[in-house]
Amino acid sequence: MIDIYLETAPKLLEDIGISLASADILALRPAAHSLKSISGTLGALILYELCQQLETMARVSINEGKPLPLESVAIFQQIEAEYERVKEALQMEKQHSEL
Repeated sequence: MIDIYLETAPKLLEDIGISLASADILALRPAAHSLKSISGTLGALILYELCQQLETMARVSINEGKPLPLESVAIFQQIEAEYERVKEALQMEKQHSEL
């Protein structure tokens, strides 16, 4: 499960970043949702909550026909930083389980 997460999450982060850079809200929402789901499955609750915030922003923007709030970029930066912490913790857990 850890290996799948570590393989999948970077692509989702990339998709989120590209979606934000191009203001593609329709692509942002499913990428944020997917990262939220797999992070929640592994118990990365802070990352889960940050992704949920971004997904909600995308949903509201879609429903109201408005651009994403500027805050979405700051949340993405928090997501990237939290992912690095989660990745380190998972890699350490994986190393310990292999001993």
